Amino acid sequence: MANKIELVGETLVFYIDCGSTFGFSIVYKDQAGDPIDVTGYSARLSFKDRVGGTEYFRLTDSDGISVGTTDGKFTATLSDERTALLQSESSGLKGVCAMEIESPGGVVVRLFDGKWVSSPEVVD
Repeated sequence: MANKIELVGETLVFYIDCGSTFGFSIVYKDQAGDPIDVTGYSARLSFKDRVGGTEYFRLTDSDGISVGTTDGKFTATLSDERTALLQSESSGLKGVCAMEIESPGGVVVRLFDGKWVSSPEVVD
C-alpha cells in the first residue's frame, strides 16, 4: 500500500504506510471556490483509534502543520516516527482523524473528518 488519500462516498480515507513520511495540503475556500485568507489561523489534526478514544498523535500549527496566508493553504507532514505509532506488533491499525482550524477571532471550523488505515512497517 502506498500513502494516499481517497474520497470514499463523502468520507476521506487516509492510507498510511507505517514508518514513512506522509504529507498533504488542503486549501480552505469560500462558497465561490476562492481561497480564504488564513493569516493568523491556528490548526490541529488528531489521529485516534475511534471517536472519543485514544489519541495516537496530534499535529498543530507549531508542530507538523504549516499555515499559509492569502492562499488558504494548510500543509500537514506526518513524520515517519508518528506514522510508526499507527501499528500494533504485527499488523496495521485503523481509526478516525479530523482537522480543525481556528481564526484569529476564535471561530473554529472543521476542515475535514475521516478515517485512516495503516499498513505495518516491515523494515525498521
